[in-house]
Amino acid sequence: MIYLVLFFCFWLPLGFFSNTVANSKGYSGISWFFGGVFFGPIALISIVGMPDKTSTKYLKVIAEILDDWEANQNGDGEMLEEMEYNQNGN
Repeated sequence: MIYLVLFFCFWLPLGFFSNTVANSKGYSGISWFFGGVFFGPIALISIVGMPDKTSTKYLKVIAEILDDWEANQNGDGEMLEEMEYNQNGN
């Protein structure tokens, strides 16, 4: 009986917490739910330590934009004026 109470009070919520964290980081929530139920706090600590897939994707895009911007900059700070000039079509 005590094991059943322990399961519903401790291990099942760990599964739900693992599911929520995994979904917010871009991972499969159902897999991490079962991982949280079977492995408990170990799975929760593991998913908290995993990198965020969505922020990693955004950081790569930002890095590419900055690389392109630096490659096009002519060194005297006139890049923004040139970009505005090209957008206006003048």
